[in-house]
Amino acid sequence: MNIDNWLIPLPLNDSQENNYKICQEKLNSLLNLPLRIHCLPSETLGTNTIEQTTLTINNRNPLKMYWQRNLNELRLFLKPNQNNSIKLDANIIEIHKRRRLQITRYVKQDIFQSSVIISFSHISTTNNHLLSLIITGKHCILELQIPSIDNDCIYRGTYRKMGEDAQLRPVTTLFNCTIDIDNNMALLLSEYGLCRLIS
Repeated sequence: MNIDNWLIPLPLNDSQENNYKICQEKLNSLLNLPLRIHCLPSETLGTNTIEQTTLTINNRNPLKMYWQRNLNELRLFLKPNQNNSIKLDANIIEIHKRRRLQITRYVKQDIFQSSVIISFSHISTTNNHLLSLIITGKHCILELQIPSIDNDCIYRGTYRKMGEDAQLRPVTTLFNCTIDIDNNMALLLSEYGLCRLIS
């Protein structure tokens, strides 16, 4: 993947270059594997500092919305574009679970072409950096954050879900996310040649 084709503040010094390579290796380790994303509804957007920013975009009583009440997981699949290896393709599936009826519903999101934006930035008050992927869909925005900390394999992010309430008013809900590899699904898909084997 070519650094010049990503939103990277060039030129990088030696420390930045080293942190970028760590982030890039972590990102490469997630490609062509099913990623499990746990979602927790929130009205605040967690930042890399102690402060939090309140989400104020038309947030009207989201707990009464079906998809906001029952959405608790996503599945994400990232892979290099077949025609351009420096670009990434993404698929997002929402998993809605209704506890009372024991019903699970899978909803594939429409992702815009060339929707994956990658940026590299400094984490304030530290010597580390953060690689961020922002994936934009018709009704959603997913941000995946990959830190340059060597021993930190827990990835976090946010998921914004857009919809309408019963009065057809626009509603946006924020979910805080933690991301890991779905090893069971990866093993099953690899048997059919649909994803790579985990080394």
